[in-house]
Amino acid sequence: MTDTVNIISLSGGKDSTALWLEALEQGVEVVPVFADTGNEHHQTYEYVEYLEKQLGPIRRI
Repeated sequence: MTDTVNIISLSGGKDSTALWLEALEQGVEVVPVFADTGNEHHQTYEYVEYLEKQLGPIRRI
């Protein structure tokens, strides 16, 4: 067992989403983290919620 934690900074954009999908495909355990400033566009919040429903929990900080 390893103590390594793989964190993906999830912005709600295409690049961070692609990274998460690739990690899932490769079987790499990750903790996706969304830095919620409270000032994101409403569509960003909707997309992050969609990703969470489709792919799993997202930690919001």
